[in-house]
Amino acid sequence: MTTNRWMLAAQAETLHSRTPALAATAMVLVWILVGGSALAADAKALRGLAATGACPNCDFTGASLAGMNLAGANLAGADFAGADLSEAILYRANMKGANLKGARLEGASLARADLSAANLTGLDLAAARLSRASLRDADLSGAVLAEAHLVEADLRGARLNGADLAGASLERSLLAAADLRDAVLSGARMRRVDLSAVTSFAGARLEGTDLRGTDLTNVDLGQVHLRGARLDKARLSGASLAGADLAGARLVQADLVGADLSGANLTGARLENARLANVVFERTNLKEVTFGGNLVEADFSNLDLEQAIFSGVNLKGATFRGARLAGASFNESNLYGADFSGADLTRASFRRANLVSAIFEGASLEGVDFRSARGVDWLVDD
Repeated sequence: MTTNRWMLAAQAETLHSRTPALAATAMVLVWILVGGSALAADAKALRGLAATGACPNCDFTGASLAGMNLAGANLAGADFAGADLSEAILYRANMKGANLKGARLEGASLARADLSAANLTGLDLAAARLSRASLRDADLSGAVLAEAHLVEADLRGARLNGADLAGASLERSLLAAADLRDAVLSGARMRRVDLSAVTSFAGARLEGTDLRGTDLTNVDLGQVHLRGARLDKARLSGASLAGADLAGARLVQADLVGADLSGANLTGARLENARLANVVFERTNLKEVTFGGNLVEADFSNLDLEQAIFSGVNLKGATFRGARLAGASFNESNLYGADFSGADLTRASFRRANLVSAIFEGASLEGVDFRSARGVDWLVDD
């Protein structure tokens, strides 16, 4: 029987090189003829799959199908509850609407598989190969997808609430209408993904996530954890980031026009050349933030900007009334007509800055460095 097993396996590999459907048929025959444990499943279902390469709506509950080549097989609506599909080849398999709850899929190849509307709740899919797979409207709530390969996967309408996607590759995936409530996306790679139509990010964790170039227009990211996230060139116009944690995040050249950052923590964030027109900064923590580019007539009144860096920035007509700017740097910036009334500028630096017509009425200027600054003749007069 051992000889027959190897002979049949070799024949299956030969068929696989020709067509995926024949490969699926051959591999099932191997399991049936050599008395494999797949026979624990419905024997009729297995024979049907062997005969046609298709077994839609079949019962495979508790079956051991580990390592089987089911590439291209039609398994739509099949029940794989508790089945062992570890190391199985399911490339381009049709598993639309299948029930995989409690199944084992460690090491399975699922690239380009159709898993739309499938039940994958709570599954361990860590490091799974799901590139270009269709998971549209699939239920992945509570699933473990850490380090999974989901490049160009279709996740539209998928339920990912509570799923662990830490370190997953999601570049160019589709996530419109997906539910990401309480999902863990820390360190995930999501460059150039359209997230503008995601149903919810409430409670999601996106620490260190790569969101460069993503579309988050008008998205609600309130209270979301984005510490250390990379949001360079991201489109965040009209987005709500109220109360979000963006400490150490990179928002270089990000579009934040009209975004709500009220109560957000941006300590140490980088905002060079970001578009900040009409941004709501009420109660926003901007300590140690690095700014750059054109911030003409920007309003930073009453904000916490201690040790912020504005070096080389165009701040013509900007307002800093009542702001906390201790240790801030404005070196070589254009501050023509800027208003610092009542601001705390203790130990701030204005080296080589343009301060012509700037207003410092009632400001705290202890230890301020005005060396080589223009428009500070009033200091000499005093």
